[in-house]
Amino acid sequence: MNPTWASPVLATEIKTAVREVSATLTRKGIPHALIGGIVLGAYRYPRATEDIDFLVSSDAESQVAGNLLGGEVRGITLIVQGRTVDLMFPQEDENFLEAAIERAAVVDGVPVIPVEALVYLKLRAARTKDSADVVEMAKRGGLKAFEVRKYLEKVWPDAAEEFDSLVLQASVEAP
Repeated sequence: MNPTWASPVLATEIKTAVREVSATLTRKGIPHALIGGIVLGAYRYPRATEDIDFLVSSDAESQVAGNLLGGEVRGITLIVQGRTVDLMFPQEDENFLEAAIERAAVVDGVPVIPVEALVYLKLRAARTKDSADVVEMAKRGGLKAFEVRKYLEKVWPDAAEEFDSLVLQASVEAP
């Protein structure tokens, strides 16, 4: 893991909003972890994004929905510092994501989702840009393929083959 998610490619306002939301969740005792494209910098693939996404413990869903953060609540979307912040909650069958939140490393003052759970979320999203993110992390040494595959075999066996394909693509494209 890199020492920062807050790479120079991210706007200052985005970094401020991330830190503000994380600090508020921490003060309220709500387990959470930064996820999505913004966290890629911690795994050696910094890229610009406007999206701010957090995975929040499902136990806190009712607190957050009750306008905990003082932002404008739209379901699980908040407006903080003029930026949209999406709070995601593990689904009923995703207890392993609760465990990932607990294992999050604090980077630049913000808990960051472990790479294997990030890859799971990227594959679950099933979008081209998320697959490209996995390829780029693999190309840049931001993940240990064996460990991520082992994790996927345990939590979502059907995704392991897709992951193998992305790692192979990364090895072909690597300089």
